[in-house]
Amino acid sequence: MLFQLLFTLLISLTHGQFQTMRGDEGPPLYELGGGAVWSQIPDYPGARFSKKLFIPFPAGLYRGERLRADEDGGMRSRFFYNDFYEVNLSIGGSLPAKSKDNPDREGMPGLDTVLELGPGLILHFYKLTPKNRFKLSLNLPFRSAFSFDSDSLVGRGFIFNPMLYGIYDRVFIKNLSLFTSFDFRYATKKNQDFYYGVGPLQARDFRPVYTAKGGYMGLGYGLGFNYNYKNRITVFTGGYYSNYHGSANEDAFLLRKKDTLSIAVGLVWWFYHSPQKGVAL
Repeated sequence: MLFQLLFTLLISLTHGQFQTMRGDEGPPLYELGGGAVWSQIPDYPGARFSKKLFIPFPAGLYRGERLRADEDGGMRSRFFYNDFYEVNLSIGGSLPAKSKDNPDREGMPGLDTVLELGPGLILHFYKLTPKNRFKLSLNLPFRSAFSFDSDSLVGRGFIFNPMLYGIYDRVFIKNLSLFTSFDFRYATKKNQDFYYGVGPLQARDFRPVYTAKGGYMGLGYGLGFNYNYKNRITVFTGGYYSNYHGSANEDAFLLRKKDTLSIAVGLVWWFYHSPQKGVAL
C-alpha cells in the first residue's frame, strides 16, 4: 500500500541525511528541501490495477525533543522516550483512488483520502553508533482511520500495523544506506469494508454482494536504498511487496491479487540546514 511504500522511502531518505550529519555536536534541529517521486502502486490493497504517480513534494526533517519528523516513523509527537523506547502519536493514511479507472470497481464510488491517527510505541533493539552500522527497531502503531469526502469526515475503523525495520549504514560505499521492513496489518470490519465491501446497489453479475470481515489483512516487506551526496542531494529507490494469502477477506471479489508490488524512485534537494542543533534520538 502507498503508506507502507512511502514509509520505506521516508525512512530511507531521512536516514540518508541523518547518517551523514551525525557528530558530537548533534544533527541540525531542522532541514528543508524539495523533491519529486515517481511511483507505481495498486489502487487499493489487493487491487488488480495500479496507478502511476509523479509527485513533487516539499521535504522537511525536524529533530525536537517532543515533535519529530525523522527516520523512526515519520512525523509524530512523542510523549515519553529514552534510548530503548518511545511512546508517541503516529500518523498514517492513503491517497484517493478513482473507480472509473478500475474496471473491478465499475459503478462504485471512488475511494476517498484516508487519514490514520493514534498512539504508537517504538522499541529500539540496536542503535547506530560510529562503530555499529546496523539499527533494528519495532514500530507498534494503533490508529483510528477517517476518510474525507466532499462535505464530511467518516470514521473507517481501526488499524494495528506492527512493523519491524532495520537500517544498514554504509553499504558497499560510505554514503549508501539500505532500509528493510517487515510488517503485519490487522483491521476492523469497518476498515476492511471500505476497501472490499459491495452493497446491493453496487452488485453486478460479475461482482456479488459482499460484507467484509475484520481481522488479519495482510503482510508486507519493504526494501529501500538511498545515496546521499554532500548532505545536499538524496537519491532513493524502493519497493514494497504485499501478501494477502490467508487474510480475513481472501474470498472478496475486490481482493483480486494476493500478491502485489509497489515501486518508487526519486530525489530530494536539501537546501537549508538550521544552525540550531536537534536531539539525535
